[in-house]
Amino acid sequence: MPVQVVACISINPDEPDALKTYFDTTTSLLEEVGARVLQKMDTEAVVVGKPIAETLMVVEYPDLQALDRVFKSPEYKAIIPARDKAFLTYNVSILTQSEATSA
Repeated sequence: MPVQVVACISINPDEPDALKTYFDTTTSLLEEVGARVLQKMDTEAVVVGKPIAETLMVVEYPDLQALDRVFKSPEYKAIIPARDKAFLTYNVSILTQSEATSA
């Protein structure tokens, strides 16, 4: 069953080399497991509360095992130092469908 995650990120503009390293590696890893970016959205304004990130990306993996293969791979573990430099904010959460509620 497909699994979707949301990545909440804010790029560190002072670390372009780390960002390139991160995206070069993760792009290959996503391709290897058959994952794809479904949506990329930039945060325009915050209505209530603090901003969570500058950009939100929804990524779909074929299944939970594919997600684990990416995040638990030696290649991903090797770029964690670059990831930590490349982003000011970096959170990835698994999405599940639930009923809408009133605000």
